Amino acid sequence: MSTDPKGHNPTALDRWLLVRYKKYPNAQQIPNNVSSIMMRRVHDKARIHVAIIIMALSGIGMFTNAMIGKYQAKQGYSIEKAVADYQQEYNKRKEQELSQQKK
Repeated sequence: MSTDPKGHNPTALDRWLLVRYKKYPNAQQIPNNVSSIMMRRVHDKARIHVAIIIMALSGIGMFTNAMIGKYQAKQGYSIEKAVADYQQEYNKRKEQELSQQKK
């Protein structure tokens, strides 16, 4: 975003951010032109908050996946076993299809 001396025409999202970060009490009081510096600062704060939220959600997701993996390991599930089971079923289906085609 440039520092235009004329200001910045806020969009609906910009207006929401300006109210959310308490630069204005409500959307009706926001003027048609807002300082570019103020908009840049508000956008920077919003980016930081979004990044923090994404990092927290990623951490929760990683922890959850680790716990699910530990639970499945205790239950005896493994990827190698699942692949071997799938391969056996696949080979049985192929043999049945070949035997049906020969008839």
